[in-house]
Amino acid sequence: MKIGKRLQHLADMVKGQYSVVWDTCCDHGQLGASLLKRYRNAGEGLGLEENVDKSQTINFVDIGPEIIQELNNNLQTYFGPPNSTVIPVSWQTYCMSTTELPLKSSQYPQLIIIAGVGGDLMSDMVDAILKRCPQLDLHFLLCPVHHQTTLRKTLRQHKCTLLEESLVMENKRVYECILVSSDNGRVDTNKKVDSAYKTNPVSLIGEAIWQIKSEKEHVVALNYASKRFGHYKRTLAGMNQNDSPAIEEAQFLLEQYQQVLTKLSLKLYSD
Repeated sequence: MKIGKRLQHLADMVKGQYSVVWDTCCDHGQLGASLLKRYRNAGEGLGLEENVDKSQTINFVDIGPEIIQELNNNLQTYFGPPNSTVIPVSWQTYCMSTTELPLKSSQYPQLIIIAGVGGDLMSDMVDAILKRCPQLDLHFLLCPVHHQTTLRKTLRQHKCTLLEESLVMENKRVYECILVSSDNGRVDTNKKVDSAYKTNPVSLIGEAIWQIKSEKEHVVALNYASKRFGHYKRTLAGMNQNDSPAIEEAQFLLEQYQQVLTKLSLKLYSD
């Protein structure tokens, strides 16, 4: 299964120890299959310690039955039957909505990947999962195609902790990639899966994504910040002047992106 630049970037963001990975809205399952191949080739499962439950699974989830049927066939061709107990990491498919994931308590966090949909729909999914399972230790790896601010507002409302964020460009389009924990800001530094990251609150426009380290990253960040600035400039121009809260928010975001553009113009690379 071939994997594109955006999905590979997301796969590279998966670090630490997870008991279960959920590749939701998975379509052809390329991201989950990439992780399954990586873990099996390494012979280390999902990186869990020897004394923990070995029921480690990568789950593929999509609402389309035809998609799941084709994916079942492809996964069995490449990786053998599902739920195998003789190999470190098994796989399973589910034909269901992301909001209905059969999540259960686990010793290690579960990773839920949502990519390829808009930030508004993604927000609804995250909101529904966190309201249904507030007690579970969940990580979300998110890559919205648009409505990024809507998603970030939802993550802030739920007090999610930012573990990592970055930008990736594919086919001349820039995407935000956001990894968060649902621990409401209470990160246990003893957990290796969390200590693998620097933790911060979720910013409304992002912070780490603007901390460039190379000329290549500078080009991507400048491209993206310019488009976001232009978006909010057009949004303000077309707004109902009686909608004061919306105008104030758009003006705030416009000013934030203006500050980002000013900093990027200095080309100050971080260590």
